[in-house]
Amino acid sequence: MAEANRMMLQNVSKLPEEADATKREQLDVNKDLKKITVRSHTKVIYYVPTVLAAIFFGLQAPNGSSGWSSAFLSIFFLNTVVVLFDFNSLRTLFLTLVFSLIGLTIWHFGWVGFLSSSLAQVNPTMNSHAYFVYAAFFGMLILGDVIWSHLNRWEFSANEVKHIQAFAGHTANFPGRGLRFQVRTVDVFERLLLGAGTVLLLVGKRKIKLKNVIFAHRKVKQLEKFVRTTGVFADDDDVFEEDFDDDDDE
Repeated sequence: MAEANRMMLQNVSKLPEEADATKREQLDVNKDLKKITVRSHTKVIYYVPTVLAAIFFGLQAPNGSSGWSSAFLSIFFLNTVVVLFDFNSLRTLFLTLVFSLIGLTIWHFGWVGFLSSSLAQVNPTMNSHAYFVYAAFFGMLILGDVIWSHLNRWEFSANEVKHIQAFAGHTANFPGRGLRFQVRTVDVFERLLLGAGTVLLLVGKRKIKLKNVIFAHRKVKQLEKFVRTTGVFADDDDVFEEDFDDDDDE
């Protein structure tokens, strides 16, 4: 009996220490999450695969090789299709069915040999300088986009949302209380490339759409963690679950 009482007293004495440790841990988390920055990009950011391929082909491909040139141009054309068009789940499924039907039709009527011989007559050739021109051109565009996204950004801090526009010398401040946010995958290929998506914000009565946010789902998880650990922004626990119409988003 005495041993049980002694153990109970030891456990009770540990409670304040555990509470203090939990409080210190919470403060450390809050300290690490003083500010979260969200950056929106233009679609040129999706040309990263073309830049990487151009550098690789420029270093490895022999000059005048038609096969290497065709492979690079295929990557570039596919990359451009991804940039120009939005492939949501329904559109991707539809196009997959259409191209599958076209492929089966070509195979059924025996046109494979004809198409292969016709394509074999197309012999594009590029040297290392051409590859590096592609890499330099699209690399500069991407660099400009990255710089712009750092100068034109959204910052989330305790009970406040800031839209910083460095070139304009303007900062718009919004109250964080009642903030709602979502993430949407507009294009399945863009998400595969850079984990990109659209982050939707509802700040008061204002709806804001941040397009082409890299690793958007990870960024929203950071916002969720920020809300839950700091206790700011939200009036309730449904800030991440509430759906809202974004027809008027900016």
